[in-house]
Amino acid sequence: MPKRILEKTSLEVSRLRSDGSFAVGGVSGLYLKIDGGSRAWVFRYVHGGHRRRMGLGSYPLVGLAEAREAARNALKLRLGGVDPLQARQAQREAARQAMARQVRFDDAAEAFITEHEGTWRSLKHAKQWRSTLETYAFPHIGHLQVADIGQAHVLQVLAPIWKTKTETASRLRGRIEQVLDWATAHGHRTGPNPARWRSQLEIGR
Repeated sequence: MPKRILEKTSLEVSRLRSDGSFAVGGVSGLYLKIDGGSRAWVFRYVHGGHRRRMGLGSYPLVGLAEAREAARNALKLRLGGVDPLQARQAQREAARQAMARQVRFDDAAEAFITEHEGTWRSLKHAKQWRSTLETYAFPHIGHLQVADIGQAHVLQVLAPIWKTKTETASRLRGRIEQVLDWATAHGHRTGPNPARWRSQLEIGR
C-alpha cells in the first residue's frame, strides 16, 4: 500500500528552501520543485506506461490551493484515460487558432500589400490597390474578420459597381480574392475563397 503523504500547509510550503522535489500532499503526484532558488509546481503521473511531468506554474505566483486544484483537474483527466499534457497542448492550439482568425479584412489587406509591394512594378500599383480597397471594399467588409467573410459579403461589395464600373469591379474582386487567399495561407481563415470567380461568384451572379 502506497505511503500516504501528509498535506503540507501554506506556511510549511513557504519554508521549503533546499533544492529538490517535495510532495505537498492533497493530490497524488503534486510536487514543489526547488532548483537554485527557483520554485515551481510539478504534477507527476504515468500515462501509457510513460512517466510524465506537467508544469503547473511558479511559486508563489501560483499558490498551494491553486496548484492542488490544477493537479486535481489533471488527475481527473488521467483517470479518464486522457493525457493531461496533450489535453493542455490541444487547448492552447485551439486558442491560438481562434486568435489567429481574429483578423479584420482591412488589416489583412494592409498586411498583404506591405508584404508584396516590394515585388510590384511601381509604387503607383500599391497606391491603386489601397485606393480600390479603401473606396469600395472597406466600407462593407473592412471591419469584418476574414474568417467570417462569405460570398454574400463579397457580392455586397461588387453589386453596386458591377454594371457601371465593370473593369474596376473585376479588379476589386481579384484583389479581395488575393487578400483572402493570403489570409487562408496564414491560418486566419479556412474553407473556399468566396471571392473566387469560378465555381463561387459566377454561381451567385
